[in-house]
Amino acid sequence: AFGPQSPWGLRRHMFKASPELKLPGARPPGGHPRSRSRRPHSQRLPLERSRSRSSQPFVHAIPGVSCLNVVAGDVPVVGIETGSRLYESVPWMLEIVLRVSGGAESLYEQCVDKAAIVECEARLGFKASEVCMVRVKFGGKEHMCGIGTTGERSAMLALVLAIILSSDDEQAELVARLAADRLHFQFLSILERVFEQREDTRAPAV
Repeated sequence: AFGPQSPWGLRRHMFKASPELKLPGARPPGGHPRSRSRRPHSQRLPLERSRSRSSQPFVHAIPGVSCLNVVAGDVPVVGIETGSRLYESVPWMLEIVLRVSGGAESLYEQCVDKAAIVECEARLGFKASEVCMVRVKFGGKEHMCGIGTTGERSAMLALVLAIILSSDDEQAELVARLAADRLHFQFLSILERVFEQREDTRAPAV
């Protein structure tokens, strides 16, 4: 399933829909997706070395993304570069995941969750005035929220991630559009990183 149970659902669905896609780290026949060889500890990126602490808000190796984390259990926090292809694509991505066409700005509203904002400041270093928090405004999805660190557009992308992580829908239309626009690798990396951050924040402290 393409949902909260496994971030690999999108990877599997992409292969099924577009066999010509060769995604990095694809599962070999009969192998486990996590069975690929790991780099030595000294060669891993800073975020990889500190992932268990869930304290590093900045992301490496995902073009156009300046921040990626999860607060309050399931609220994605995202920062994206203005003018990037991903930035320009966010409105139609939100429309697709909500099954609505036209007027992405009418699908959400700004909101405040004190626990999420407090965690953004305490753990990620962003003040309340530096972030934008939004939620879906219809269809019984009002509990789905996202936080942007680079304006409202980044908050919309965070909301897209929140919707996907809360659903078992395979989002075939989104996958097809992302692949057509050559944004599938980038979005897959974002989705997998958000899933990992969410699992890290839920893990018991040692």
